Amino acid sequence: MAQQSFLLQVQGLTNLTISNSGTSPTQVELNDYLVDGVRDVACRILAIKPNEANLFSATDNLTDDNGLEVQSGIVVDVVRADGVSASNLIPADPMTASHRYRATDTDSLHYRSKFNPGYYILNKKVYVVPTPSSGADIAKITYVDYDVGVAHGSATGSISFFPDKYQGLVPLYAACRSLLNAMGNTISSLTAYSAPTISDSGADLTTMTDSSWADLDYDFDDENIDYRTWFQTAGDMIQRQEDLELAGAQIEKINAYLTAYQSALANAGAIFDKNFQKYNTDYQWMADRHQRLWAEYIGYFNTMMGQQQQAQQQAQQQQQAQRGRR
Repeated sequence: MAQQSFLLQVQGLTNLTISNSGTSPTQVELNDYLVDGVRDVACRILAIKPNEANLFSATDNLTDDNGLEVQSGIVVDVVRADGVSASNLIPADPMTASHRYRATDTDSLHYRSKFNPGYYILNKKVYVVPTPSSGADIAKITYVDYDVGVAHGSATGSISFFPDKYQGLVPLYAACRSLLNAMGNTISSLTAYSAPTISDSGADLTTMTDSSWADLDYDFDDENIDYRTWFQTAGDMIQRQEDLELAGAQIEKINAYLTAYQSALANAGAIFDKNFQKYNTDYQWMADRHQRLWAEYIGYFNTMMGQQQQAQQQAQQQQQAQRGRR
């Protein structure tokens, strides 16, 4: 039975929609999480079971003195042909980089021949001494490698340099990272409250400006429709025109506007509260889901560590028992 893609697995674990764009996370971001998951799982497994390094390894040929870059920094095995046949592979011993010159000096105790090759790591590269070449002088380096090409369209079993029995942990890791991404987006989406605006200009009531007019002309580009000048208009009627009746009508106009503004303000507050409640509910669900999935992810390694420690204790007990029989 074919496995679902990592995309569908992560969406099923998180209840998130992950598209090419416009979602949190995007499919490109999910690809990064999957690659990070490959590294994280491999590092955790090998910290507990270093003897399984060969299950996460790749082998490349080295035919020059340029070295082979090993991103993981974990070398499993190095061999070099003896110069007679490419199939006559001699194990190379690890050596310190500081002896790389002495290893080529025939008069040095650290000299390395084709029948006693060595290797060292310098600046994330593996070098073999004597310097290998093609054919009967070839070197082969086996090292822990990470599949950086794994993507959301891949499925369990398709990760290179990675045993099938651990591949299910990768989408679990990516699901946790995806939830953290979505939680961060939820927080950023909850923008600060902004007061309602009731004008074509988009200006708020609290943004009062000084009008440029000197006298009332009742044009419909200024004081009749721009509420920010209504208070100036009322003041003009009271102080300059001394027309209290007209001023009273202007104040009623202002009061009517304030009533409408308060209603709009209450409505905007209700909408904000509704959105806040939704964002808060979504965030809490994702936080709880992340906690459960991360506990499952870490729990796998904790169980493995416990089993490993138990196996070591049993092995020690058996050794002690054998010594007692002697």
